[in-house]
Amino acid sequence: IKQTAASGDTIFTFKRSDTNTTGAVGVLNFAASDDHSVANIQVLGDGDNEGANIVFKTTSAAASADPFNAATVERLRITSGGDVGIGTEPARRLSIFDTAACVLELNSTNSGGTGLRIQHNHADKMFLGLAGDFIVGQGSNVTDSAIRNEGALLFATGGGNEKVRIDNNGRVIIGGSSAGPYHQDGDEFNIYSTGNTGMSIFSGTSSLGSLFFADGNNDVHEQRRGAIQYNHNGNSLAFWTNAG
Repeated sequence: IKQTAASGDTIFTFKRSDTNTTGAVGVLNFAASDDHSVANIQVLGDGDNEGANIVFKTTSAAASADPFNAATVERLRITSGGDVGIGTEPARRLSIFDTAACVLELNSTNSGGTGLRIQHNHADKMFLGLAGDFIVGQGSNVTDSAIRNEGALLFATGGGNEKVRIDNNGRVIIGGSSAGPYHQDGDEFNIYSTGNTGMSIFSGTSSLGSLFFADGNNDVHEQRRGAIQYNHNGNSLAFWTNAG
């Protein structure tokens, strides 16, 4: 270790004493009264003499004065490439691992709630969180969860194959991006496939299955101006017009 000064700044330098490019360059160790290592910061070679990883270790059950002892557990690692791993060797820019079911918590006292933003080239593209943070007109709504996307919102299964899309006009397309466009008088909800296509309404054995046509929501007449309704209690199909 050596102390140097550059432009008025004080610099402490830990210098590798051999050519072991995977061993420790330097260790800053913190010990209990019995000299057991309770925490330390290690700079470990990455396999090249000109590169290194930074490792942070802590423990609640120190067992040795040796900072490399297994009782002092690695908690966080910053690789020479800038990747960060919490509880694990990082495989991405940030990797987090734990045995608990919940491994990440976002919390805020902001009146609009908490949100997560995903950007491309420093521009917001997707929002995930509480509605008050980024949904227009939701103000201080910190109860409802929300997703917002600057383009279409796609849902995929089976190795990344698109199954459902909500486009930026609010239209719902089930069956993939090939579904549409359709006639403007009936394109808010689309179901698409290249084979037999349908929709099932499943009701109880003595209940109703209904499709309503509404022109308002002030009363039951506006809410059910027209309808197609199947009554499983008697197995009858009824067609309604003019709320009748």
